[in-house]
Amino acid sequence: MKNVCVIGIGELTLDEMYIEEAGKLKLVKKDAGGTVWNMLCNLSMEGIKTIAVGACGDDEDGKRCVQSLEEFNVSTKYVKRQLKNTRKVHIMIKKDSVDESELTANSYKSPVSEEEVKQNTNNKWIRNIQIENIHEYEQCIVVINCLRKEYFDYAFELKKKNNKIKIALDIGYRGFVRYISKQKIIEFLKNIDILQTNEKVYRFMEISKKLTYEDIMNETNIEIMSITKGSKGVDFIYKENENIKVHKCEITSPAKVIDPSGAGDAFFATLLNAYMKETKITSKFLDKTFENAIEVTKNVVGIIGAREHLRRKR
Repeated sequence: MKNVCVIGIGELTLDEMYIEEAGKLKLVKKDAGGTVWNMLCNLSMEGIKTIAVGACGDDEDGKRCVQSLEEFNVSTKYVKRQLKNTRKVHIMIKKDSVDESELTANSYKSPVSEEEVKQNTNNKWIRNIQIENIHEYEQCIVVINCLRKEYFDYAFELKKKNNKIKIALDIGYRGFVRYISKQKIIEFLKNIDILQTNEKVYRFMEISKKLTYEDIMNETNIEIMSITKGSKGVDFIYKENENIKVHKCEITSPAKVIDPSGAGDAFFATLLNAYMKETKITSKFLDKTFENAIEVTKNVVGIIGAREHLRRKR
């Protein structure tokens, strides 16, 4: 097997999941979360070496986040516990008004002050992290899930040390692109090899930013882009002989959804895993990847918590 590795960059977060009962919010679960970290946990369970480059608070929540990564054999050697506190993400699990068989997750603002948020988003911690033997990996993917310049700069520095590195970006929330111009988004994406977003974010970019997948594929070097659409499936977009191809995959038997948290992360992890084994993008490759990803995400959405399916898998 090739000497492969996936590196995640970002801030560790703790998910607090709530349901509404009698007009009040009830906390039902606390667990480490975050797109990048959920992806690393999924990939690690598939036998891939994973490394976390992150920061959290030197508090009980931070300790919990680090221990959760270690639970799934993700290396935490480069996690710095030096922020003022560990950020919390509030997830509200509620019935969708359109289809009561599905549930949707909405993030709520973490109850920290503006000063604490400012402290937490100080990314100087990343500048002095030196990953050992980065040049030795035959294949390596660096995963980012937000448009922070410091994270991109760090990924580019890694790429200078190993030109086989690919950079993957997941844009899961509209807030990541809300205050960024179309041209600035394109500038960020020019350095990305693999992109995932969801239908809500893509529609926001299309309507608010006048940014289409044609713009993205024509003005960047992205090899493959996926737009997840929940129970409807996914659109894969790639180039074949300089022609943009859209490969649509539909879910024929939607799973019963209890909590969708982490489903997109597991989907992207499955795509990256397949990509590392077969980098040639074809319709056959995409169909097989989609089939495998749907089997994984069915397990994710059937229970509360983005990583609970991994615990049950062991």
